[in-house]
Amino acid sequence: MEWLDFVLKCRDCETVPHDYDLVIGPTADDNTTLCLKYYKDGVYGKVGSYDAKELLLKNLEVENLGIQYYIGKQEVADKLILTLKEL
Repeated sequence: MEWLDFVLKCRDCETVPHDYDLVIGPTADDNTTLCLKYYKDGVYGKVGSYDAKELLLKNLEVENLGIQYYIGKQEVADKLILTLKEL
């Protein structure tokens, strides 16, 4: 549920709505985007309600989502690159 709230917050903003240096999580694909649209349109119930979010999460669970990375600072990217080179 925390992940979903984070995704919804990010989708509602035109800018980055957080100050995290690094975020790692499931990648949204076309089906994910469609499910989020249905949620925002009230198809799953009252927007913001626990039941609507539960139904949205249930629909998203069937997805085989890849992992995406958000890097908010160049220093973090540089450290990750150095770490990967050491592996």
